[in-house]
Amino acid sequence: MMNRRTWIAGITATTLLAASLTACKQEQQGEETGQALPIMVVSSQPIEFEESYSASIRGRQDVDIIPQVSGRIIRLCVKEGEQVKTGQVLAVI
Repeated sequence: MMNRRTWIAGITATTLLAASLTACKQEQQGEETGQALPIMVVSSQPIEFEESYSASIRGRQDVDIIPQVSGRIIRLCVKEGEQVKTGQVLAVI
């Protein structure tokens, strides 16, 4: 039984060795008959990428502003998106 396993292992090893040698010879032949390819010179340059995404931005807190008197707004004292404090004048009527 032991001689049979040794014999099978020897034949397997010999077959693998023969297959790898054949593969090496085929690769070398392919390299010798290869085509000459054109050569390109590559240089580094800064590139700007412009990406756009669709999104909606919301504030942490949304507040409804309701005037205490009616009339036309003459002047706005704050810009849109500006942070305001309690009691700050927002518009002149």
